[in-house]
Amino acid sequence: DLGIPAISLNEAGYAVTRWSVEEGLPTETVFSLAQTRDGYLWIATQNGLVRFNGYEFKVFYASDTAGLKSNSTIGLWLDSRGRLWISGKLGIHTLLARGQFQPVDQGVRIPNHLSGQFAEDPQGTVWIMNNQDGRLFRMGRDQSAFVAEPSLPGSPDPGCLSLISDPAGRLWGVGDRSHPLFRVTPEGLKDETVLNPNGKPEPASSGLFRLPGGIPALAAQ
Repeated sequence: DLGIPAISLNEAGYAVTRWSVEEGLPTETVFSLAQTRDGYLWIATQNGLVRFNGYEFKVFYASDTAGLKSNSTIGLWLDSRGRLWISGKLGIHTLLARGQFQPVDQGVRIPNHLSGQFAEDPQGTVWIMNNQDGRLFRMGRDQSAFVAEPSLPGSPDPGCLSLISDPAGRLWGVGDRSHPLFRVTPEGLKDETVLNPNGKPEPASSGLFRLPGGIPALAAQ
């Protein structure tokens, strides 16, 4: 318990405006938000992808929007090239690039209801971690489909629990007891030795978090 007092946004000096279905949202439930470089705010809902210009909402449906594969939008993520990745019940299904929706070729079978983490390495490879089983998928900068990342030696599957990048852009993953910390590289997954404050190897982990200064830190079980 950090003992941080709770204050409202109004008390903090922010003006609060509430929008709902009466103002044009297709549903009261919002799963994620992302702002593209053109200033639009994109809103993920189960009943359509929503674009907000600060004044009004425009809802995009698969039935009337070329390239949009599903009305189910749960996850939104913006990569370094300004492309918006959209995921939902069909997995990672659509990419918004240069104002155009494009269906995503998953290449391999990425599980439906994928609600995982996105990350990007310095080479521009997009990585996805499936929260259901910890499997990793990647799409290279010049590739058009995702491929499954092979497991670490001695592990039946990557079992990734968390994925994060450090200030240099390097990707790190936290796995199970046999692979508590590993680097995620274009050449594959590489084990790293994890030491506790006493200088002994750390056998287990529960998550990877960013410390002040952007240094990756391992939280042990």
